[in-house]
Amino acid sequence: MGTAISTPTTSNPLYSAHSSNLGEFTDWSFRKGEFIQNWPQGISFRPRSKDRDGIPDDVLQNADGILIFSRQLIAALDELGVTDIQYLPVEVYHFDGKSIPGYAIANLTTMVPALDLERSKFHRFPDDFFVEWKRGNICALHHTALKSAALQGFNVVRLKECATELLISDAVQRIFLENKFTGMDFYKVEIT
Repeated sequence: MGTAISTPTTSNPLYSAHSSNLGEFTDWSFRKGEFIQNWPQGISFRPRSKDRDGIPDDVLQNADGILIFSRQLIAALDELGVTDIQYLPVEVYHFDGKSIPGYAIANLTTMVPALDLERSKFHRFPDDFFVEWKRGNICALHHTALKSAALQGFNVVRLKECATELLISDAVQRIFLENKFTGMDFYKVEIT
């Protein structure tokens, strides 16, 4: 299992500003590994300026850091049998208001405690950090080592010890590469 990071992989990507209508949800709502009930209609994303408009990636670039997948990517993951993602439909627009159909927030519903704390290098939020619930939690991973046994049977998960980390299997990475999906790069991690 490797790690994936969302990053533009097209030369002129559409980069969406923060959604102004997430309602009761924040970017952290999609990093908890929990199923979301009663998803509202009308959540939308669009670039804030014309110079941020471009070709939408399959993993849509956005200021919230939320995983937003294209219809084609969702279909490929479904075909592979990936079941630990809840797809929450959203509306995506170009700067001029033209709709880009078929996008959904990819809410990963599985979090796995798999970080090998002895072999990984990381920083924690300080004990006096201004956001109380983040105090003492991992804020940055510099070298990621994962426990192989904890990841068996999963294709896509979030790391429980650092919820910003998205872990994917080699099979999911192959789907990205074979289909030339855009918007996500990958790097290998140490497996112990």
